[in-house]
Amino acid sequence: FNTEARLVGNHTLMMRATDENKEKMLEYIDRLASGGGTNYYNAFNLAFQTLKLSALQDMTSSCHQALLFLSDGEISDDEDEVFELIRTERQFNLMLFTYSFGGSNIGSVPGKIACEFDGIWAQISD
Repeated sequence: FNTEARLVGNHTLMMRATDENKEKMLEYIDRLASGGGTNYYNAFNLAFQTLKLSALQDMTSSCHQALLFLSDGEISDDEDEVFELIRTERQFNLMLFTYSFGGSNIGSVPGKIACEFDGIWAQISD
């Protein structure tokens, strides 16, 4: 929803889905505001780095992983670079779920990502 990709709070690793952490996540989501471009590359890069660091710190079993990518706009960076990043960084056991919010054809790239990497895409209307 923004040009910048960032993690929730001060965390650099994945967080356990405790009731407290789920509540913090919901509060964070409620405060989100759109702005800037739609930088897919930064979002995927940050997600992959977080998964790697979390695995190194034993914060994940790494046997099954899922990544949810949500977008409300057209891609603002190079599509080929995004696909190459995903191709290079994606672990074989990572399931990609991509979601496009709003109308128009913004689902084209998230839909292509899901198809290319055996994921699932959905369009969410306003």
